[in-house]
Amino acid sequence: MKRVLQERGLWRDGLKKQCSAAKAKEDTETETQYNARLELDHCEKGKDCCALCIIESQPDFLAEKSLLELEITRRGHECLFYPKFHCELNYIE
Repeated sequence: MKRVLQERGLWRDGLKKQCSAAKAKEDTETETQYNARLELDHCEKGKDCCALCIIESQPDFLAEKSLLELEITRRGHECLFYPKFHCELNYIE
């Protein structure tokens, strides 16, 4: 990530790879407190708080298709992804 950001002129000293990730739920923490902490610990989309957010916001990275999607379309099928863990749209759930 550092090399890609340097090549694009987006790297700055002290930039973290990724913002602090949420840790495991503490014993004294309620579910609501844990969920609130998760919200605070994650990156805000479109911000330049960490290398991961900067790379994810680049147009060429946003337009990149996954290997699975490329293979499905190469074989002449339509690839349609459902939202993760959506009980009404994903019948596996």
